[in-house]
Amino acid sequence: MKVRAVRIAAAVTAVMLSTGLLASCGSSDPKPSSASAGAGDIRFSWWGSEQRNARTNAVIDLFQKKFPVKVAGEPVDYLKYFERLNVQAAGGNMPCVTQMLTFGLNDYASKDLFLDLSNAKPLDLGPLDKGVVDSLRTDDGKLYMAPYGMAPSVIAYNKAMAEKYGIDIPKNSMTWGEFFSWMRQAQKKLPKGVFAMDFPYNTPVEVITYLGSRGPVFENGKAAFRAEDLAGWFSTWHALMKEGVVLPAERITDYTGSHEDSAMAAGVAFASARPANALGAIGNGLKSHGLAPDTGYTLLPVADNGTATDLLPINGLSIPKSCDNVASALEFINFWINDASANVAFAADNGAPTVAANRAKLLDSPETGESTKDMIKIAGEVVDRGSLAIDLPPSFQTTFLDAYRRLAISVFTGATSAEAAAEDIISRMG
Repeated sequence: MKVRAVRIAAAVTAVMLSTGLLASCGSSDPKPSSASAGAGDIRFSWWGSEQRNARTNAVIDLFQKKFPVKVAGEPVDYLKYFERLNVQAAGGNMPCVTQMLTFGLNDYASKDLFLDLSNAKPLDLGPLDKGVVDSLRTDDGKLYMAPYGMAPSVIAYNKAMAEKYGIDIPKNSMTWGEFFSWMRQAQKKLPKGVFAMDFPYNTPVEVITYLGSRGPVFENGKAAFRAEDLAGWFSTWHALMKEGVVLPAERITDYTGSHEDSAMAAGVAFASARPANALGAIGNGLKSHGLAPDTGYTLLPVADNGTATDLLPINGLSIPKSCDNVASALEFINFWINDASANVAFAADNGAPTVAANRAKLLDSPETGESTKDMIKIAGEVVDRGSLAIDLPPSFQTTFLDAYRRLAISVFTGATSAEAAAEDIISRMG
């Protein structure tokens, strides 16, 4: 399955930044859901923080008021989500509505576990950004995930610390070399006990964006990146840890839970590579620690020639073939993605909405937090500058991401060399 470069048409991107035009145009609003189809019970699984759980439950409540369907929610922490889902898949017991994302989609779609949603009524794909939908289609046009949120990663930073200690923030066009130098310069100004950065452990966005800046990443389901480039990535972060610039290896797993519990949210790290939709959660975490909740961001670094190679994660909803209530599952997904009240209640908690009218409503609403508005604008910025076209291989979660996390810790603790770790990951991918 090819996750192509997601380029939303210029007119759609303009809507992300100019809210009044679309909000006043009734013909562009998502079509309202009809309560004529769907009944009975369905299960819905997702990952996220307590804040996301509350917002998700609010959407479920709205849906249940309109439809004679009972939705049983099954939330869990992100790092445990796919472990649980694998067990459910093996037992033919996946929830009828299964949250999915681009990193994991091919692991399940390649095993023929999901239904094709291309023409699955009452799910209306018409209002969604066509470029985003098409980026998820297989070569024969099938669609195994209905996208609802674009969640590009950024370098988030603590605004209060930047102002207090006089740390300059680089522009969006910084290269990876400039980024690593910036961390070292920032560390010189930070107080003892605060690190310039933590290691991007939870997601593969940063390492794949880095590898993409050096050349091809995956081709024909196999690793196409060079071992020396991945080894260089590991070695650079290890060196920064030794210099006291990056949170040390023995403390990484102390902060791998929700964004509210991250090292940055605890005031232990000045900056962190995070999904743009995490800015609000980090602010909440800072506030819970008695710190100023203001966060800022700069986009991920670019290649030395200035080319952006961001991997744009897309979150969505899938229906397994084992689902015994497909009609209700489709009705729920349609409501989740297209209904304006559902989008207001969810507040773009897992990425910028894929329906332009819903983005516009959130940007135009006085109830939408500044961090959410920033996230929606970030999605537009990343799409405008281009994103990385990449063919994610089957079993990407296990053959690359799980091994990457484990071997990164092994390198940073001195148990494995960076070169051996890189070769190990490549060999696992065949």
